[in-house]
Amino acid sequence: MIQITTSAKTFFNVIKQILLAVSSCAIAFLLMKFTALSLLLSSIEMNEIQTHAVKGVAGLLSFSFGYVIYVSYIEKRAAIELSFRGWQMFYGLMAGAMIISITTLPLFALGYYQVMSYQPFNEIPFAIIGLTTQAVFGAILFTGIFFRIIEQHIGTKQSLLSLSIALGLLNILVDGPDLLVFISSILISALWFSIYVLSRNLWVVGLTNGAWLSAVFATGILDEHWRASAPVISSYDGPTLLTGGQFGPEHSIITMAIVSMCICLLLSAAKSKGLWLKN
Repeated sequence: MIQITTSAKTFFNVIKQILLAVSSCAIAFLLMKFTALSLLLSSIEMNEIQTHAVKGVAGLLSFSFGYVIYVSYIEKRAAIELSFRGWQMFYGLMAGAMIISITTLPLFALGYYQVMSYQPFNEIPFAIIGLTTQAVFGAILFTGIFFRIIEQHIGTKQSLLSLSIALGLLNILVDGPDLLVFISSILISALWFSIYVLSRNLWVVGLTNGAWLSAVFATGILDEHWRASAPVISSYDGPTLLTGGQFGPEHSIITMAIVSMCICLLLSAAKSKGLWLKN
């Protein structure tokens, strides 16, 4: 009975903290969206990709401000996970682009990915800004709020496993019931959480993800709205297990193998440094 009561109390504490954090971020985000951002967008004429970039920067600034407010006034501490760590952030950028490129470059070289046409480069900076802000936004929401808060209550191992599986299930609800998508989504989510466990920094997580997304964007493989701004338009031809099919290189067996190795290395390094939390 005591155990049930303790578990219920932990559950409700987690839910309460997450709701408070998300509410603080959402309020700051909505205030920015309907005031300064709305005024800016109505004052300056921009194309679609430029608008995405501006919205991304404004959204990230407001969302991170809301996060800092929550941490400062509810958790009553400094938001050290949002501190700037130059070299770690740089290494994250390099690692994010390199990990996914280990999949994409050989697939291009072997003809499984083929460049169909080339496009102007003028929209690329705006696309990268949009993708990077999207990635850091996601790092604050999923890693800074959900993972970090759950980890504090049930420990690193349990929170990493449970939340990675939950996000994997969420992805197949969006993309359809596909085993490859499910497994790769779990692994990729676990990768971002593992980076946080070792670095304890949301910028490192977000920039690593941003570089990964930008490298995928540069291939022109994925048929999404960013594709129109990519430097090339490419197609895939080969087994889905190898190419990732319509879901792109993130869901290739090559990526899954590389990400699995990275997770093991990251978590091993974090454990040796005593960075795992125990419930």
